[in-house]
Amino acid sequence: MASEYGTCPICMEDFDLENRMPKSLECRHSLCKLCLMNKRHPLSSCPICRQPVRKHENVPHDLTMIDYVNHKRRKVYLKEQEKIRKRLSDLTERTRVELRHIGELQEEHKQILEGRENQFRQHIMSVFKTCLDKCSLMNALNRGGLMSVTVCRYIGLTIIFILL
Repeated sequence: MASEYGTCPICMEDFDLENRMPKSLECRHSLCKLCLMNKRHPLSSCPICRQPVRKHENVPHDLTMIDYVNHKRRKVYLKEQEKIRKRLSDLTERTRVELRHIGELQEEHKQILEGRENQFRQHIMSVFKTCLDKCSLMNALNRGGLMSVTVCRYIGLTIIFILL
């Protein structure tokens, strides 16, 4: 007869497939291997029905209880797998949301940079026009020849290339 909840009636620990392997007494009650083989407190009778226990060494495994333990472990394993799948699904969805948000931020940043680039170009063009106007004015005032206008244009173009 298998223990009702899969625990040893002596130590009240759950059966497992290692140290707490379920063993079946002659009366068909189950005890764990550790309690059955305990040398300090040798078991003389079944703790449930008090029927005498004869051979401690050759007590067979309780196959029904082993099946129960395996079934229980499988259920725990499947629950853990389901938790892992759910967590992975949640993380995947969060990652998708974050990637969409990053994409939106990148697009916004790109638009801001393009706007600033256009403002910068307009500023450079106004500086260049101002330079040309000043060179033309200097040329007219100095009555210098082509040399001063060429020098002014060269300076203006150099400023533009440096700033770009």
